[in-house]
Amino acid sequence: MTNNELMALVKYFQRAEATERDICLNIARRVADGQNKITLLKLAAEEARHYSKWKQHTGVDVKPFRSQVWFYTTIAALLGYTFAIKQMEARLNRFQNEKKHCPAGEKLPGDHRNQCSR
Repeated sequence: MTNNELMALVKYFQRAEATERDICLNIARRVADGQNKITLLKLAAEEARHYSKWKQHTGVDVKPFRSQVWFYTTIAALLGYTFAIKQMEARLNRFQNEKKHCPAGEKLPGDHRNQCSR
């Protein structure tokens, strides 16, 4: 894997963290239960910390995947936030499995699994 390919991969991970942060924030805005709202806001803050770790490596800000933010926010509004989070978790588990097969995987900093399901 070339340096350019590795940097593109790290930017992708950074962008995924921004996406997860925005999804958790959007869902938290719609949740009435105070404890669940607090949990979602904490998870969004954790995703923001993950984003910052990736930014230390890229040196740039990246935008979230807006289509995914819209999709999961809409799913949460229509079918409930628990369902939306479980769908995100399933997608991210598949992503984690793919990341394990990345030749540079052991060089990538931190464990950036989805935290919205916890």
